[in-house]
Amino acid sequence: MAASPEIPFGLMQQKKDAAVGTDFAEFLAWLAKATGLPIKAKPAATYEELDRIVASGEALLAWVPPIVFLRLDRIGAATPLVTHTRAAGVTYESVLIVNTASSIRALDSLRGTRAAWVDPWSAAGYVLPRLKLATLGMDPRETFKEERFAGSHDAAVKAVLDGSADVAGTYARRDAD
Repeated sequence: MAASPEIPFGLMQQKKDAAVGTDFAEFLAWLAKATGLPIKAKPAATYEELDRIVASGEALLAWVPPIVFLRLDRIGAATPLVTHTRAAGVTYESVLIVNTASSIRALDSLRGTRAAWVDPWSAAGYVLPRLKLATLGMDPRETFKEERFAGSHDAAVKAVLDGSADVAGTYARRDAD
């Protein structure tokens, strides 16, 4: 009897040196065991690529971020099966970060700085911080002298740490304190 074909599971590539991190590899192994189905990771390098592989059917299952899900839902290419809550809550937080050595301590100090964003499709690392700035009367296109996409949350944070960016957008988790 022939083995069942592997079911591709779309997800964002975890790190440049490993397509799937240990936690996600363990999740996929658990899912395969729980369902009795052969599941394999189909990593995408960008949110746009993840959207494409799910919309085209190259991935039959996927773990997608909010903006990608909204688009897939709008075109009828995805049905939510499960959701996940972070840190025992249902909030979603985005932050602008600066280096602790930076003189930036208020939003007004962002004028003329260099911003590192995650990806144009990243809710926490691009869309939400820019929307918030706009609601506060700060047009990001005019506020920053330079904006660039780092490709991942880790890379955006590293850009602030190595000084190639003054500020970065990313997600946040806060504890009760």
